[in-house]
This record gives sequence, structure tokens and C-alpha cells, in this order.
Amino acid sequence: MFDPITEAVEYTQGGDQDTALPILQKCLEQDLRCIDAYAHLGGYYLDDSRSKWLTRKALKCYSAGVAVGERALPHGFDGLLRWSWVNNRPFLRALTA
Repeated sequence: MFDPITEAVEYTQGGDQDTALPILQKCLEQDLRCIDAYAHLGGYYLDDSRSKWLTRKALKCYSAGVAVGERALPHGFDGLLRWSWVNNRPFLRALTA
């Protein structure tokens, strides 16, 4: 099964972030709730922090991912989101960046 996030991560790990970037951007074009795309884009911009502008762009990506995740939590949630639960990882990536 095709997973664009995994494909983008594989390109990034292979040193080809320029190919990964449009894949992640397309994920957000298709669904603005894609927390993992925000988290990985944030990492892309932060790794390429040649300027304060890119650093601010990274923080905006992380913040957007956190906002999407927080809206998905039940009102008053004060529980624990475990890393071992794979579906929690995109939110936790964005939150801990």
C-alpha cells in the first residue's frame, strides 16, 4: 500500500529532501489535518535553518500540527498519549519539536 509520508521520510533519509518536500505539501493540499505532514515539514525547514525565516516557518508547521491534534482530543483531556501507540506519534512529533 502506498504511504506518501513513508515515501517522503525515505527520500529525506536518503538525503533527497527536495523530493520529499512536495510530497508532504501535497498531503496537506489533500487534507489540512495531516499532522504527520506538518511535523515532517517542520523538521525539513528546521534542518535547513539557513535563516530565521525558515526557522519561523518550521515553528508554524509544528504549531499547526499541534493545533490539529489538540482539536482531536476530547474536551478536558488530561491523559497520557503513549509513543508506543503508532497513531499518537505524528502529534507527539509536532508537540515535542
